Amino acid sequence: MSGEKKYGLQLPKPKKNVFQDDDEEEFKEDDDNNNKDGYIDYIKQKQQQQQKLNTKVERQHNEAILEDPTAFEYDSVFDSIKKEKDKKLQIKQQQQLNNRESKYISSLMEQSNLKKKQFEKVKENQILKERELEGDKFKDKEIYITQAYKKKLENDRLEKEKQEKEEINEQTKKKDFFSFHRNLYFSIHENGT
Repeated sequence: MSGEKKYGLQLPKPKKNVFQDDDEEEFKEDDDNNNKDGYIDYIKQKQQQQQKLNTKVERQHNEAILEDPTAFEYDSVFDSIKKEKDKKLQIKQQQQLNNRESKYISSLMEQSNLKKKQFEKVKENQILKERELEGDKFKDKEIYITQAYKKKLENDRLEKEKQEKEEINEQTKKKDFFSFHRNLYFSIHENGT
C-alpha cells in the first residue's frame, strides 16, 4: 500500500504518544475501529450535528406553538392585516371623492369676479363719456331708472367701500405679485387723475 498513490484529501494518521497509558490505547482503538484507519467520518459528524440542530429547532417550534397557537400562521395574519388596510384605503378614497374640491378653482373664481367688476366699471365709464359727448342733445328727455338698476348701484357702492377696506388690509398681508401690480396700477391711475 505504501507504493500506491492516493488522491484527494489525505489526513495524517495520528501518531502514538509515548507518554500515553495502555488503558487509553484500548479506548482509542475502539474509536479508531469506528473511524477506519484514523480518518474522521465527516458525514456522520455532520448528520449528528444536524440531528441535534433539528431536535433543538423542533423543541423551540413546539414551545412557540404551546405559547401561541397562531405563531406560525403568517399568511392568514398578513392577509387579514392587508384586508384591513385595503378597507381603510377604500374608505379614505371614497371620502376624498365625495369631498373633492379643486385646488385652484376658488382663487380663479375670485379673479374672474374681480375682472367682471372691473369690466363693468370700464363700460360705465365709457357710457358716461358718451353722454358727456352728446351734451345737451337729450337734455329735454326723461331719465328712467329701474329698481333693479338702483339696487345694482347701491351694491356697487357698498362693494367699493368694502373693497377699499380690504385693500388696505391686504397690502400688509399679501406677498404675491398680483396684489403688488394691482396696487401699483391703481396708485398710478389715482395720481394721474
